[in-house]
Amino acid sequence: MYKKIDFRVRPPYGYYLNMIKNEQAHFARLADAFDMTVSQSQRTGSLEQFVREMDEAGIEIPFQQLDVHMISNMKEETERS
Repeated sequence: MYKKIDFRVRPPYGYYLNMIKNEQAHFARLADAFDMTVSQSQRTGSLEQFVREMDEAGIEIPFQQLDVHMISNMKEETERS
């Protein structure tokens, strides 16, 4: 079975949280220029809201958070299936 992977994910945590807090006006201008909306999690910096938005979109693997252990575990799960 295929899983949805979001290669663009920017969780409101660490560097990205600081960027979100410091660049709100910039994100708003970009959203206006490209006729897009800024997500609630990006406007508020809420990690909980971010996870809810990923769940609503059906994202199973946020690419920025992949690490060696996660990849190894995914491989093992795939082999068992």
